[in-house]
Amino acid sequence: MANNIESILGELLKSDALKGISSASGSSESTVESVLKNALPSLLGGASNQAKNEETKTGFLQALTDHAGKDTSNLTSFFNNVDITDGGKIVSHLLGTGKDETADKVAKDTGIDVGKVIKILAVAAPLLMSIMGKKAKEDKKDDNPLGSLAGALLGNFDASSLIKNFLK
Repeated sequence: MANNIESILGELLKSDALKGISSASGSSESTVESVLKNALPSLLGGASNQAKNEETKTGFLQALTDHAGKDTSNLTSFFNNVDITDGGKIVSHLLGTGKDETADKVAKDTGIDVGKVIKILAVAAPLLMSIMGKKAKEDKKDDNPLGSLAGALLGNFDASSLIKNFLK
């Protein structure tokens, strides 16, 4: 479980991803990193909620499948073509009614303008879904279309603790 989440975190926080999100959002890499480190627990918690909810599980699985097909081998190209509107929708789905509260908290905790926080999350969200979709596809089990990633998302994990331990 933790290995998949840590792998996702590693891919989102690597320099190429930070550089691409920075360029596409018009923010510095340090700003992007700060926002992501503060927002990822909420985004992963939202993904977990989507995977657990009977009403959203099927749509979430389809979204992961769709995003898994996106080519992320060249992140410069990926971010040059990122759909920020779609990213905003992803953030809204993952955070639901807590989107504004999460953005406000991240802004307060980091000292970064809330509008910039929202834009960074909208740019990063398609990559997050692509990474999760690819992990799910790699781990796919016949009895579980999300594989061991589902176990991580469906389990009761503490994303904040995982991120803090990962970042040590």
